[in-house]
Order: sequence, then C-alpha cells, then structure tokens
Amino acid sequence: MTELVRFLFEKTGHQVPEGALVSSSEAEGEKITLTLNSADINKFAGSEARLVRSFRALLSVAAAARNTRVTLEINEAA
Repeated sequence: MTELVRFLFEKTGHQVPEGALVSSSEAEGEKITLTLNSADINKFAGSEARLVRSFRALLSVAAAARNTRVTLEINEAA
C-alpha cells in the first residue's frame, strides 16, 4: 500500500522525502505513516484537507479489495 501512497502523492506534484513513508502491520491491518515538514503539510493538506480525505478513501477501497484495513497518518517532522 505504501507504493500506492507514494504514487498518489507524486502524481499530485509533491515529492516524498527519503524515509518519510513508513508502513507497519497491526492486528487490524496496516498503518502507513507519512512524515512531512510543516510547509509541505500545508501545501498537501490545504485548508479543507480534501486531498488527504481522497487519499484515505482510495486506500480504504484498495484495502477492501484485499480484505484488510489501512490507515494513513500524516505527521509533522520535528
């Protein structure tokens, strides 16, 4: 699923920094964490976060096809 997140993120004109995309398995599915600096978060998320909601919806559909769950978490780099 991380490949899907990377693909979508890059198709929107953003670059995924090296090491910013991490995936971990959990009991209920997969958790994908994207760590960005605050400027990139503001560009990516925007004021209404429509793009983030769209990414989460697409991930949810892809996960349902695999009979699993995926969560996308976006963190600010320290």
